[in-house]
Amino acid sequence: MIMKKKLLTEWLAQSDQNKFEYRRLKNIWESTAPPKIEYELNLENEWISLQNKLSNEIESQVKVNNPISKFFGSLFAPKLRPIWAMGTVLLIIFSSIIFF
Repeated sequence: MIMKKKLLTEWLAQSDQNKFEYRRLKNIWESTAPPKIEYELNLENEWISLQNKLSNEIESQVKVNNPISKFFGSLFAPKLRPIWAMGTVLLIIFSSIIFF
């Protein structure tokens, strides 16, 4: 870092044109920099907002009391997917054997 600063200082000392170019580039750099956004985090408000979102999410979940819906819901549960996959493969194999 010190080496770069020394090189810049030497380059600026070489001519007025270098100083002019440096100022021009510095102005471009500063004018195109994104604005600094100051944001103050209020943990209390953020915590309350999170709690409200979570409670709304929990309240929006619907519990099914219909026995038919419970049966079909448990029939296609993620824990039974390997069994359904194996059954599908066996069905394809047996269908192919019968077909040919």
